[in-house]
Amino acid sequence: PGSLEATCAQIESHGVRALAVPMDLTDATSVRHAAVQVLEKWGSPQLVVNNAVHHLPHARFGDLAPATLADSMLANHVHQVLFIQTLLPAMVSAGGGTFVNLISGSATNDPPAPPGEGGWGLAYSSAKAAFGRIAGAINAEYADSGVRAFNLNPGFVVTESGAARGGTDAIAAKGFPTVPPQAAGRAVRWIVESGSARLGEPVMAADFV
Repeated sequence: PGSLEATCAQIESHGVRALAVPMDLTDATSVRHAAVQVLEKWGSPQLVVNNAVHHLPHARFGDLAPATLADSMLANHVHQVLFIQTLLPAMVSAGGGTFVNLISGSATNDPPAPPGEGGWGLAYSSAKAAFGRIAGAINAEYADSGVRAFNLNPGFVVTESGAARGGTDAIAAKGFPTVPPQAAGRAVRWIVESGSARLGEPVMAADFV
């Protein structure tokens, strides 16, 4: 459960195709190669949901190593930019497409407590803050080419992997209501299909539970 094979099988059970492309978000070559593989096998995508994240331990401020901060920023911002840059020329040539970037409330909200006690670390939140600026840059430069980009804040989603890492109960105890993973999917579908989403406005997936 949760493997690429199982995920592809679940997608294909709905009568559509699936393509599993492994990618290491910490490796620029892997990130670029993943985008190129999609372009070569399926052509320009109509929708790209950027939901990948490189998880690092949430260190307290005084214990945060510069290398950890740099690693988080590289994987969760710089390489995300590289992935989008690799796809953009084909999407422009094809007449457009939509990017939906899953951001985080930690980018704009102060942690309610230290890491491990219901709060989050700076390495995560600062990278997410930088990641949240990507959509606006895309819209400013590529909206006239038919490319749209949106920030989607899914709320506090507790995935299987997140629960396994631990610490989610402490965050929930600080008053952050949990949101099922399906809510984000519904919000993405609404963005793409409704035509009501406006550029520059984040969409809260919790409204779609």
